[in-house]
Amino acid sequence: MMTENTPLFNAEKFTSFQLNALLQELEEGKHKEVKVTTSLPGFFTSNPKEVAEALQLKLLDYREAKEIVSAGISSLPLELIEVAGRNSIPIHITSPNYPDNDGTLISGRAETDAPCVKAIAVKENTTVVSLTTSGMWHQVGFLADVFSIIKEIGLSVDQVSTSEQNVTLTLDQTESSMDPTLLSQLEERLKVFGDISIQTDKATLSLIGNKIKGALHKIAPIFELFIEQQIYMISHSSSDINLGIVVDGKQVKRLLKKLHQGLFNGDHFNPIFGVSFNELENSAPEDDGSYDFWWKKKKGQLIEIAEKTTDACYVYDLETVREKARGLKALSHLSNILFAIKANNNPQILKVIESEGYGFECVSIQEVEHILKNFPGIDTKRILFTPNFSPKNEYQEAFKYGVNVTLDSTYPLEAWPEVFVEREYFVRIDTGIGKGHHQYVHTAGNESKFGVPPHELEKLIILTENAKAKIVGLHAHSGSGILTSNAWSKVAEYLFSILPKFPDVRVIDLGGGLGIPEKVGQNRLDLSQVNESLSCFVEEFPKLELWMEPGRYFVAESGVLLSKVTQVKKKGNIHYVGTNAGMNSLIRPALYGSHHEIKNLSRLGDNNTFVANVVGPICESGDVLGYGRKLPLSTSCDDILVIGTAGAYGRVMGSNYTMRPAAIEVILEETIK
Repeated sequence: MMTENTPLFNAEKFTSFQLNALLQELEEGKHKEVKVTTSLPGFFTSNPKEVAEALQLKLLDYREAKEIVSAGISSLPLELIEVAGRNSIPIHITSPNYPDNDGTLISGRAETDAPCVKAIAVKENTTVVSLTTSGMWHQVGFLADVFSIIKEIGLSVDQVSTSEQNVTLTLDQTESSMDPTLLSQLEERLKVFGDISIQTDKATLSLIGNKIKGALHKIAPIFELFIEQQIYMISHSSSDINLGIVVDGKQVKRLLKKLHQGLFNGDHFNPIFGVSFNELENSAPEDDGSYDFWWKKKKGQLIEIAEKTTDACYVYDLETVREKARGLKALSHLSNILFAIKANNNPQILKVIESEGYGFECVSIQEVEHILKNFPGIDTKRILFTPNFSPKNEYQEAFKYGVNVTLDSTYPLEAWPEVFVEREYFVRIDTGIGKGHHQYVHTAGNESKFGVPPHELEKLIILTENAKAKIVGLHAHSGSGILTSNAWSKVAEYLFSILPKFPDVRVIDLGGGLGIPEKVGQNRLDLSQVNESLSCFVEEFPKLELWMEPGRYFVAESGVLLSKVTQVKKKGNIHYVGTNAGMNSLIRPALYGSHHEIKNLSRLGDNNTFVANVVGPICESGDVLGYGRKLPLSTSCDDILVIGTAGAYGRVMGSNYTMRPAAIEVILEETIK
């Protein structure tokens, strides 16, 4: 409870001077409690940006809170917890964004003293140093000598694990810990002690909680996840509050989510855990009726369509498709915009987009042929073919059709040089800049399979010269669902920087990835800002064409998925609403963790006071369309649900898994063009 002796501390706006003053007041006993406000109401079982199912932590003791802050899950100042703990002053964390949420209380006593894992954190860019030698056996001061060398070089140690003939440690995360020069010095100086191994690009998974050793029997089953993974080190803190597992950095995000699910699934019933981040996000802001969704205006038509079919169905509004297509003309600095048809290949949608003057980007020869079939007289130079790991015959067919062809690697030029003799083509470059709403849609960087990396550019040029061919376009694509307006100018900056190597280039293709708001209240991408960010390139290189190839932006908001409620049930305190649309119809939530608004179209005017997980009929745990969604309490069998922003990567990614039919497609024709 707030009192006169309860200071209000905004953790995201306090200056270091104000923090120091508060710490001094706490040391002097001037306050009995500290109230902290942040954008989120307290601590979570993992970083909510990485794990949307992370649970809120209602109660923590000071030790646990310090460990969580040290692991990077919370930005609360560590000094505040240390001083408050030393003086037994409770810290209450809440958020003005969630006024009805009680937040997290940090005090000298958590709810339970029983062994318990309370959080899981990731430290990326971990450097592992392993020294093996029989010389450390009974040798006084051996570790002191090793650590003194580490100190002299300017490095510091994070975790340590020792045996009779080996010491393995990780370095604190600093720029120095990844500096090749310093690591080379360390390796050289430690060689005198024994066999030394230094490995970078690892990551540490930290299990944080109370009496970790006592919880090992509960943790044990999750170690099955590591059967196919190499574990470089396991460390256990002497305070019994942290268990660290070092693994390959490229696997850590996947392991984090699986570990979190294994550790915390069902822990809504534990009093120290609150709502999940997903539930929290989906509870606010609530649609107050001010959002202008086309499907609200056409509710009657949609209900009529849904009632006529026993299966789930996609409904596309062609008026919205045309509206979005015309909106893209705000990108006036672009010479050419192509629609990435992998987002939606419905012929009627393609005809609307083509009638607005746009061409097409295709990623398979089958997509190219689909366009040629639907537009038999089309200028084939309005088609760009951007294959990835495609076989030889697809390149041959694409050249035969006369479309623009993109090379994604140097392999085709090495393996089948005859295909490219005296040809002109684009090349997809890996800029190393990966962006997007999920790691699976990041299409740049070493962990992405796309594009020619910078270190192979000279090889690419030589192979092109040997084939007497010309590179006429440079192409890059960072990812999907991007909402930052300067993302494409950064791609352009890189491509223009390497332009001197490619004298025949006449096109710079910036890829796609224009994002759309997926949640109520989310800001839109400002196309005018995107356009403005490209102006300098147009001014400096007026003879070059700038291209872009959006997919999702054209069609996502034009489509909805209609489904019928099949069952409603409750397990413990979790409610489930089942529908006849599953991951076979819309796989994006399961694949990407993507968000789609879900509303009960049959009861659109009712208050949404019922929180439930909306699930499909597929026999998979991942068959969830939305967690913690608010629906009317009266939601029942045969009600029609509308799932929004489903016009892109919906039906095209559908399947008949478990022999259930994927959703059909229905078109709402235009009344005005």
